[in-house]
Amino acid sequence: MAYIWMTIAYLIDVLFMSFFGEKLLDSDMASEMILSDILNSEKSITGLTHSWYYSTEIRVLEMQWFYRIGLLLSPKNWHMARTIGMALALIVFVVAIVLMFNSLGMKDAAKYGAAIALMPGGSWYFWQTLYGGYYLPYVIIAFFTMTLSVAIVRNKERVSGSGKGKVISSKHQKIKQFGMLTVIALLGLLSGMNGVKQLMVFYAPFVLATGFMLLYGIRKETIKQENLFKTTQMRMFGLAGLSTFFSFIGYLINSKVLACSYYFQQFGDTKINGRTVLDCLRYYIWSFGFANGKQLLSFKGIASMIGLLIGVVTVVSAICLIRRFNALCIWEQYLTAISISIIVFCIFIFSYVGGEIQYFQSAVPWGLFLIVLELKTEKYVFVASRKILLNLAFIMLLFTSVGTLANQFDENTFFDEENANHMEKVEHNFRARPGYDEVLHIVEDNGYTQGVARFWDGNLLTELSDGNIEMWILDEYQADDIDPWLQKVAHSNGLPEGRYFFVAKNDDQYYEFTDRHPEISMIYQDDRYVVFGN
Repeated sequence: MAYIWMTIAYLIDVLFMSFFGEKLLDSDMASEMILSDILNSEKSITGLTHSWYYSTEIRVLEMQWFYRIGLLLSPKNWHMARTIGMALALIVFVVAIVLMFNSLGMKDAAKYGAAIALMPGGSWYFWQTLYGGYYLPYVIIAFFTMTLSVAIVRNKERVSGSGKGKVISSKHQKIKQFGMLTVIALLGLLSGMNGVKQLMVFYAPFVLATGFMLLYGIRKETIKQENLFKTTQMRMFGLAGLSTFFSFIGYLINSKVLACSYYFQQFGDTKINGRTVLDCLRYYIWSFGFANGKQLLSFKGIASMIGLLIGVVTVVSAICLIRRFNALCIWEQYLTAISISIIVFCIFIFSYVGGEIQYFQSAVPWGLFLIVLELKTEKYVFVASRKILLNLAFIMLLFTSVGTLANQFDENTFFDEENANHMEKVEHNFRARPGYDEVLHIVEDNGYTQGVARFWDGNLLTELSDGNIEMWILDEYQADDIDPWLQKVAHSNGLPEGRYFFVAKNDDQYYEFTDRHPEISMIYQDDRYVVFGN
């Protein structure tokens, strides 16, 4: 049954992207595709370019590798290219989860873990992880790091004879160990070169969890002092420290070397934002499908409440696993400790650093894994209860996911920078531009290939036009300054030469730009947008 659930979840994601995803695009998502197209045109091997203004991260090991494949296969249809890229990324996501559970000795839970992690659940998890893909590389790197770390330790135990099935040490075993260590180090280094975020959402909690397991073993006297450095706990702690060290080295390269050669804003510019821990706990719980403002007894209202229940169940599962911690096997203890560490660390760190709900999405799969682990290890009166409850958990998540996807068709609202920190109240992509296809038709019918706009009105048109329209992004309407954020560096030379159009929201202060440029006149207006051109 688990294989069926996994297939259903994957098809829901890919088919929804294929048929409806284009309506949910925003300029942030479109920027990733534009960057990928530039990298393909430059034939970049490193995945880096001097031609692009990055955001706060330089995208060394990010989604552009998948989107580049999509664009190579479908260069004239960017929506198809995006769908192909995300379909491939989700396959890697599933493989990473299954390998991690298998390495932990939980093969029976692997397929359920992959199935529920594939379900859209909450809106932000859908946008940021399964469709937008922003946090997908972070969790994939975490899963592979976990898999390799556990594999190294368990292989070492077999070689040394401390585990089941003693294996004679050989040159092959040493090469295998060295290869896995190298991959762990490379994952840490490359993810650190992206920026500091991987350290925050995985490596730091990984060290804390493995450190806790080491101290727990010493306190429970399951670890003898004379054999300390040969124990599973010390080896896991050492591997966590190794991967974190290389991630930190990568971050130093990012901040001291790459920052001198490429254009991006460093995360160090982020200011402390004192949200309460309870606020962030609420954001985390709401990430599983709760949507505000729905009628309680409507389909969407019931789906929303089920999503809230799932979020609460992750917390209850964590409490139950902590209470039964002694009864768990060591690898179940590790999954419990690491999952809880990641969730708690994210809640605390983002209480003080821009605690928006989107930042918690990399912790969502770990919360779902706690549910799977709790249902897998709980003692039941009836043996069949375990599978029944696992299937029920998936059905509940499926129900709330359908509600979440249905919410995407609600009337959209515009992105409000003044209320950007209140994202928990949104259940559909309010950064998208509903009805923008009409703007695209007007622009294309008039033969424009160059345009000017603010960020949320700009890059989206490039993707919708399959790369045929190039957008210059303004910092503000009051001046012609180009925003050094997610656009080509060449745009810093000024506004486009020759024919160009200007697009803005109809309720915006666009006249501050149009009054300064009498050479352009209005060619389109509706309740939402205005378009000017020369």
